[in-house]
Amino acid sequence: MPEQNKHLVLVTTISAIGGVLLLFLLLCSCIRKYQKVKQEKEKHEDDRIDLLTRLPLHYSFQELQIATNNFSVKLGRGGFGSVYEGVLSDSSRMAVKILDKTGQGKKEFWAEVETLVKVDHFNLVRLKDFCAEKTHVMLVYEHLPNGSLDKWIFPNKMHHYMLEWKTRHKVVLNIARGLAYLHEDC
Repeated sequence: MPEQNKHLVLVTTISAIGGVLLLFLLLCSCIRKYQKVKQEKEKHEDDRIDLLTRLPLHYSFQELQIATNNFSVKLGRGGFGSVYEGVLSDSSRMAVKILDKTGQGKKEFWAEVETLVKVDHFNLVRLKDFCAEKTHVMLVYEHLPNGSLDKWIFPNKMHHYMLEWKTRHKVVLNIARGLAYLHEDC
């Protein structure tokens, strides 16, 4: 075998072995990444199960539909959906926020639920539970009988009464306490 052919065989063999080795390393890397992603998803699911155990109840869409009388009493509208008044069978009142389908994805919804479950402060409304059934995504909050703060600060056609400045000052301090809790302790 001529010297040139031996060199060509050697280069071809080394290239083939190197290519196979490179493909093997790439395959190992992909498998490792897949396993890591799978473990993270499983951990996230475990976190969600832990989250669910912190909530006392879990409402179905049908239960919330009945409690809100088919969502007939609208309390207001926020950035991500409308809020309706509901009354449970034990006569306790709640506010049910139906999230817009365009507002949040599943990832954002779960992130919000996970954050809200941890919130426990006198100056912040509490999440009681949620409903996440196929196309129905809702948050269930404690009901605040005096309604939204904006109607007491900014008068409109339906609500002319405004808070006095001394009361507004107290409200601002309580808002600051709630924000401080969210930033420092939550």
